[in-house]
Amino acid sequence: MRGKCKVCFWAAVSLLMALWLLPVCVRADTEGTCGNLTWELDEAGTMRISGNGPLMDERGMLGGLVYNHSNVKKVIIGEGVTAIGDHAFKDCYHMQTVSLPSTLQSIGEEAFLKCEELSSVTLPAGLREIGESAFRECSSLRSIVIPGGTEKIGEGAFMYCTSMDRAELQKGQTTMVDFMFAKCYSLREVSLPEGLKTIGKRVFDTCHKLSVVSIPSTVSEIGQSAFSDTAITSIVIPDGMNKIPEAAFSLCRKLKSVKIPASVKTIEFHAFFACESLKRVELPETLRVLENQSFQSSGLTSIVVPGSVKTVGAWAFTQCSKLKTVIIEEGVKKVGKQAFHQCRSLKAILIPGSVKKIDYHAVGFKSQYVRYGITKIYGYKKTAAQKWAKKNRIPFVALKKLGKPGKGSVKNVKGGKIAVKWKKSANVEGYEIQYADNAAFTGKKTVKAPGAKTTKKTISLKTGKTYYVRVRGYKKVSGLTYYSAWSGKKQVTVKK
Repeated sequence: MRGKCKVCFWAAVSLLMALWLLPVCVRADTEGTCGNLTWELDEAGTMRISGNGPLMDERGMLGGLVYNHSNVKKVIIGEGVTAIGDHAFKDCYHMQTVSLPSTLQSIGEEAFLKCEELSSVTLPAGLREIGESAFRECSSLRSIVIPGGTEKIGEGAFMYCTSMDRAELQKGQTTMVDFMFAKCYSLREVSLPEGLKTIGKRVFDTCHKLSVVSIPSTVSEIGQSAFSDTAITSIVIPDGMNKIPEAAFSLCRKLKSVKIPASVKTIEFHAFFACESLKRVELPETLRVLENQSFQSSGLTSIVVPGSVKTVGAWAFTQCSKLKTVIIEEGVKKVGKQAFHQCRSLKAILIPGSVKKIDYHAVGFKSQYVRYGITKIYGYKKTAAQKWAKKNRIPFVALKKLGKPGKGSVKNVKGGKIAVKWKKSANVEGYEIQYADNAAFTGKKTVKAPGAKTTKKTISLKTGKTYYVRVRGYKKVSGLTYYSAWSGKKQVTVKK
């Protein structure tokens, strides 16, 4: 029994010693101390904090028991203070200004949460960390500049700052964390630095007034719903990204222009859902996956699905009410369920011989009440396209297969020009010559050479540069243009 009491006695002593070593905070309504720091709150609502070290009590925060939050209108934190603890000024609803010292290195989680009258804050250059939701729901905060040396920023750091109209990330920032500026409804201008690599999930989600964003060329990853429900009008996806993620630009109803590089291999679910102003988009010939509902309810008037895509995902273009023409290129094997369902304006769709399966209601739909159909299906005889047209009583137009351009050549001509030659193809009415400064034909340019008997074309190019060149035939049927396979590519360096 005595042994047990002895153990309990020393355990109690150890606990008291541990508590004695914690920072001691003297609490009152108008003044207090915390380790090496002291603070005071005057009758005008100004809080002054001085000393050296972090601003936090034994619980890791300067909390509600320490002072009356509703009395704080202005905070001045003196030089020497290195950290602001979690929840330090949370719910200081009437705080209008805060002065941060150059010595500050860390701002804790929810440190300024719901400081609803805080209209401006200048983050010091030496700041290294901003905690999760640090400035969340600061509904009067108008702008923010995040120093390049800030190494860690928590999720939702500026979420629901509903009056913020400008945000700048300085050079040195490499990652935008999830929900960083989500629900900042007034945000109009964003400056992102070269060197930025990642834009996280829902970073700008529901920033209704954000109309212009330039994504740095160094960005290789964009998170789910990153720009969803914004007012952006154009976007250039950086070369190097391999996918456009789920709902990345969904509900961007003013989006008119999208440039997708050859590096993108996948367009995910709802990526461009309800982009009502998007009339045209060029899918890269290297695209492999077009997921379900990727362009559902968008404003597209025409689309070419490259042969590198093996399956057109279910509902991929459903309810695209302005879609008039669709060309599916040779190589695609399956058209998914209701892929072009309820496309009320669709007049023509070309389905190649490579397509072996057309799923339920994929093309055209007829009920006892209304027909969401198409005027004509274009394709080749004895294919899935012809069978589908017959089954659904849709007019079918049989196409003649176009021959691939025969073996040709690309040679230099005086005056910074090249001469492209090829052997003519069967059933074509003209040719298309493509050239680019890379083998993937990123940033390619196209020149037409009309005429079934045309077999050569001279093109002026920049001297000293190397170009890749290829040729294919084309033919128009009732306003629908379809193409042969490409010739082999040729390489040439342009001379003077």
